[in-house]
Amino acid sequence: MVESLSMRQIIQSHQRGRLAVDPLCWTACHLQLLQCSFTDPVEASPTARRDFAKRNGLCFILRTLESRKAAGRRSGINNLISHAECPLKSRQNLSFHFNSRIYKLECTAFYDRRQAQSPAIAAYIDREWISQMRREALYPRDDMNGNNVKGLEVYRKMLHSITPENPIAEPYVLAMLIGMAQEQQIAGLISPSQQDEQLSHNPVFNVRVLVSSKDKEKMHLYCADFTSAFLRKLDDLDLPAEPSVVSIRIIAIPYEPHESLRDRLFSILLPSQLEGKRHVTEGGGKSQQIGQGVEGHVPISCP
Repeated sequence: MVESLSMRQIIQSHQRGRLAVDPLCWTACHLQLLQCSFTDPVEASPTARRDFAKRNGLCFILRTLESRKAAGRRSGINNLISHAECPLKSRQNLSFHFNSRIYKLECTAFYDRRQAQSPAIAAYIDREWISQMRREALYPRDDMNGNNVKGLEVYRKMLHSITPENPIAEPYVLAMLIGMAQEQQIAGLISPSQQDEQLSHNPVFNVRVLVSSKDKEKMHLYCADFTSAFLRKLDDLDLPAEPSVVSIRIIAIPYEPHESLRDRLFSILLPSQLEGKRHVTEGGGKSQQIGQGVEGHVPISCP
C-alpha cells in the first residue's frame, strides 16, 4: 500500500509517471499519491463585518470583472486585497521544497502588512494564468514559428496529459498550498488553536489560495491544513509515509454584492489573530482602523 512506502519508494515505483517534476506538470496521480483530495465547492456565508463600507474597492472589482485576460484580473484582485488601506501586502511567487529541489511557484502571495518578515497568509492565482504557464513551459523552444509538425503534435499530447479534466481540481493549487505551509513551518507559525500545544511534534499549518477565472459570477477559495508529519515526508524521502490524508476544502465566493466583496474576502482570508485587529500599524506604533486610509500612502481613488 502507498501508506507504507517512503516518498523515494513511491517515486521509484512510478518512474514512467515522472513524479519528481515541476508542479506545473502535476496530475491527478500526484493528488492520489500525496493522499490529497478536493471537496465539492460550498458557497461562502453572505455576511461579513463592514470595515470597508467606505473603502470597498469597488473600482478594482469592476476592473476585474471587465477584464478578459488573466493579467487584468490579477491586477484587480491584487489591489482589492493588498492596496494601501488593507491589512495585507503582496509579494510575487512562492517556493515549493521537495527533497533538495526548490521549485518557484508563480503566483501572488499575501503577507501581514504590519510585520516586515512574516510567512504568507494566503495566495492568489488565475486559472488562465496557470494554463498560460503550462503552454509556455511545454512549447518547443526550437520551433517558435510552428513549422515542426511532429514536435507540435508531441506538445499537444503532453499539454493534454497534464491539463486537469476538472478545472476545479487543479494540482498546481495543491503545490501552492503546500508551499505556503512549508513557509509557515520554517517561520515557526502554528495555528492559534494550538498555542497551548507548542511542544506538540505535529503542529498544523492553515493555508488558503484564492483562484479566479473567466467566471464573472464567482471565484474559489481553497483551504487546507497540513501537519508537520505531512511536510516532513517531502523533506526526507526515506521517511516512511505515515497515513496523512488531506482534504482540500473549496469555498465558492460570489462577486455580488460587489460592495461587500472586500469585507467578505477578509473575513475568510485573515487568520483569527489578524481578524480581531483589522488595522495597519505605523512604524512608531500608531495604529489606524483599515478602511480609513493609511498615513504615508496615497490611495487610488475609485471612480
